[in-house]
Amino acid sequence: MSLRSDVADHLRARLPGFKVLAYQYEMDNSTMPVVMVHRSRINPHPDRHVLWENTLTVKVLSPQMVGEAAEDAADDALRAVLGALQDLPEVQWTEAERATFANFIGYDVTVTFTSYSELAN
Repeated sequence: MSLRSDVADHLRARLPGFKVLAYQYEMDNSTMPVVMVHRSRINPHPDRHVLWENTLTVKVLSPQMVGEAAEDAADDALRAVLGALQDLPEVQWTEAERATFANFIGYDVTVTFTSYSELAN
């Protein structure tokens, strides 16, 4: 298991009716909102080198591609995901930015957290 998988598992448990993936996937259609979680950055902690500063991107996508219904679905999905992320005290979302992915509209949510280095014994 990885921290990325842990966050995806947490979201999966709290978001019934969503397809939650612990990786990026080129989707071509969906009947439900899609959430993809991937690690986008790791930096050494400035004070302790046994710690890492991790950044995940949580991609939140509407099942529709265009129109007001797609925008509304993306906004609703974003609110649900942000609510689920707030249940994780060690994880902090810092930004949600409008995005598209394979013609689906949604948001990229930036999530940060500190962890022990995966290299530490």
